[in-house]
Amino acid sequence: PAVPQQLFKQPLLYAHGSAPPAAIYVTSGTTTGRPGRQHLLGTDIYRAVSVEGARRAGLFAHGVELHFLTPSPGEASYSSLSAMFGFWQKAFRKIFPRPRFWVRQGHFEFARLRETLTAQIKARRPVAICGTAFSFVHLMDAWADLPPLRLPRGSWLLETGGFKGRSREISKAELYAQLARTFTVRDDAIWNEYGMTELSSQAYARGRNGLHHTPPWARVLVCDPATGREVRVGQRGLARWIDLANTDSVLALQTLDLAERAPHGFRLIGRL
Repeated sequence: PAVPQQLFKQPLLYAHGSAPPAAIYVTSGTTTGRPGRQHLLGTDIYRAVSVEGARRAGLFAHGVELHFLTPSPGEASYSSLSAMFGFWQKAFRKIFPRPRFWVRQGHFEFARLRETLTAQIKARRPVAICGTAFSFVHLMDAWADLPPLRLPRGSWLLETGGFKGRSREISKAELYAQLARTFTVRDDAIWNEYGMTELSSQAYARGRNGLHHTPPWARVLVCDPATGREVRVGQRGLARWIDLANTDSVLALQTLDLAERAPHGFRLIGRL
């Protein structure tokens, strides 16, 4: 109900028209060897559901300052993740006073980020740091010889996965343990966002063993790869997305992500 209904009607205006895509997002291509593409006739629905989905998950709070370990949407117009972070920035300007993107012209500004975080810690201002799992590993490697930071109460981290095709990968347990040590935060202050370029909606989980939940307009079924049918609660299978917000593309998407079905939600295990 919080999503204006007119947003869902907009793509119908282009159904039989010849208007070019308003946005084209490109995947990494590490699974198939060639990048996939998501063509959107308009970005209003993607903006609305990515903002509302994160709000319903409980991410946003007053006074938290956002830091993004990605390029800005202006520098990476092909990135659906940068686009989503940009939507958050614009939608919650009053909540997030000064959001910052810390990858500029292909350079990760490690030193400036640490200086900024140190100043915010001294001022006791809570912060939120968002990026891919690999960007956090890259960041922690750069700060390996520096003392841990102690983020103020109310701070949180959000990692979006993203090890595919990388030269280095660590387990989720190790990643969360390193994040907790580096930023002196509790496990439940670390979030995972599970989404993909080919979809418009996202699922969120809190903590290393937290369950993922989708917003009401999306669903993830855990299916047996042999039969294609949904498994029973407690069993494992492949995650199958149904995304009603993905109006300019496919309704359902079968992944190779291994998950465990729970009574309410699912637990993401990793790639098959």
